[in-house]
Amino acid sequence: MSMSRQPTVALALNFPDWESEFLAAMTHPSAGTRVTRRCVDVSDMSAYVATTDVDVVVVALTLPGLDAHVAAGITRGVRLVVALAADDADRERALALGLVNVVTLDELHMPRTAASVIALIRHREFATAADVEPFEEVIEEDMRRLGALVIVTGPQGSAGRTTTAVTIADEAVRMGQRCLLIDADVHAGSIDQMLGITDNRACVNAMLRQLALGALDPEVLWRSAVDIEPGLRAIVGPSSARQVRPELWRRLLVIATQTADLVVVDRGVLLALAETSENLEDVSTADAVIVVGGSDPIAVARLLRCVHEVKTILPIERLCTVVSRDRGDDRAWHEFMVRRLGQRVENDVIVPMFITEDAAACAKALRQGQTLAHAAPRSRVRRDLRALTDHVLAVAHAA
Repeated sequence: MSMSRQPTVALALNFPDWESEFLAAMTHPSAGTRVTRRCVDVSDMSAYVATTDVDVVVVALTLPGLDAHVAAGITRGVRLVVALAADDADRERALALGLVNVVTLDELHMPRTAASVIALIRHREFATAADVEPFEEVIEEDMRRLGALVIVTGPQGSAGRTTTAVTIADEAVRMGQRCLLIDADVHAGSIDQMLGITDNRACVNAMLRQLALGALDPEVLWRSAVDIEPGLRAIVGPSSARQVRPELWRRLLVIATQTADLVVVDRGVLLALAETSENLEDVSTADAVIVVGGSDPIAVARLLRCVHEVKTILPIERLCTVVSRDRGDDRAWHEFMVRRLGQRVENDVIVPMFITEDAAACAKALRQGQTLAHAAPRSRVRRDLRALTDHVLAVAHAA
């Protein structure tokens, strides 16, 4: 489909020494293009694309702040995005960002670079939209999950979510799984403290930054994570409580499942849906969600409310309710809890699993910076969590 007018072009460059030569070539009458904007930075470029009907954006890969989120926005808003790459590494980064139309910079002859850009524009001028591979399709093609995703969450209160997440990951490895443990509790992440991790470079924020720069893949993610033991690695909590962009978080989880057989995420407190605007897509797409609550009356009320919330976004068969700090083998108490928490939903019943309270074993593991299997291998809490791991693996892999 041919254009009946000159294609309009916005430039977002970052090479002041050669920009005038490049601009002169792009605006020459023989170019057949019309430069309508010279954007000064990423924000200016994004705003211009969002508010103006422009055909082409030419962007330098060295432009500060250019990441996958920005690339997605400008790609959706124009017919063609041309990325200027200095070398093969830049070309690889462009493809990782979803920018599939790349021109190599010739710094010694900028008019030649401009000529290559113009030739690409003219080629696309006669192409249909289907010929230009959009960012969303590039992303979705690489968004196939391979391993299982398990999320550990629960209501407010210290009921043992982190202990549950760490032990499930550790026990899964002992059952032959390659496992990645992620601390996504932005309010009270403590996996690093529990496992004695002092290097916070392998944190969620750092992984998200690499992802935004197009520098994260399954191999890099696994290599960057903290090595806990053979087959088990961890990414510790964010360094701040700021919310991450949902699309980057979703992509990070996909890459994680491409890295390991099982990904266990300690998500922290799940607030009531009516009280929060947080993105819950990870919960709704998880292969299994473990809702952990305490056993005292207030904790039970909170747990029941949280279970109701999760049921609205998750298939019932993927939900596992855990009562932590249980009183032990008190059958009457268990029967009461089953009646209290066993909510009938379309002929299915959510039956809680009970984790025995064992403060001594948990304290010993925390003091030594080890998992329960190392610090208290014969403890009842470890026994209960190993049984929970068996159940969770069956649910997650069935999903």
